[in-house]
Amino acid sequence: MSLYNAAGGCTAFRSWQGWLSLSTVNPGEGGLLVNPLLKYSTPYWLLRPFFTRNKTDGDWEIDTSSVWQGAVPGRGQEMNDSLHPELQPSTSMTSVPTVHPGDMVFWHCDTIHAVDAVHRGQSDSTVFYIPAAPLCQINVDYLVQQRDSFQRGIPPPDFPGGEGELHHVGRATPEDINTLEGRRAMGFEPFEIKSYMTPGEKEMVSKANTTLNL
Repeated sequence: MSLYNAAGGCTAFRSWQGWLSLSTVNPGEGGLLVNPLLKYSTPYWLLRPFFTRNKTDGDWEIDTSSVWQGAVPGRGQEMNDSLHPELQPSTSMTSVPTVHPGDMVFWHCDTIHAVDAVHRGQSDSTVFYIPAAPLCQINVDYLVQQRDSFQRGIPPPDFPGGEGELHHVGRATPEDINTLEGRRAMGFEPFEIKSYMTPGEKEMVSKANTTLNL
C-alpha cells in the first residue's frame, strides 16, 4: 500500500497482525473475524483475478483484463459474496472467542479478516493494533524514523501527518519509558546478543545496534 502513499499503508514488516484488547468483547460485538481456511482461501484470492465465470454456462475461463476483484490502489482488498462467491465470506468468516482487557490476538497477515459489520454489544469494543514486528533491517530503518518522530512529538511514518503532539504540554518523552524492553522497542537501548542465537541472528542484532547508533 505504501506504493500509493495512502493512509494506513505500512512500510514496516509485520510477521503477524495483532491487537491488544482493552475491553471485554464477545462474538458479534465489534470483534475480529477471520477466515480460518488459509490453505484454501489464499490460492483462491491470488488466482481469482486471472479467471472469470462464463456468462453462458458458468464455467471458469481465463481473464486477460487488469481487473482485480475488490481491489483499489492504496486501499485494502474487499472480499464479499458478489466478487468472491466461492469464498462465501458472509458465512465462512469466524469470530474470535471472547476477549478481555489484556488479551492479545494474533493472526497471519495473509488471513482474510474483518470486523463485525453490526455491533450488537452494549459497550465499546476498544483495541490497540500491535503487530508482531521481527528484528530485521527494514524494521530497524523504520525504528530510526519512529524514534526521531517520538522525540519531536510528531506522528511517525505511515500515520497521518500534521503536528501531532508537538506543542502539547507534558507529552511523553524518552525519560518516561522506564523498562528496558520498552526502551529497546523505541530504539533507545541496544538489543542484546545472546549466546544461544544463531550466527545470522547475532549479525542482525549487531547491524541493528549500528543502525541505531547504540
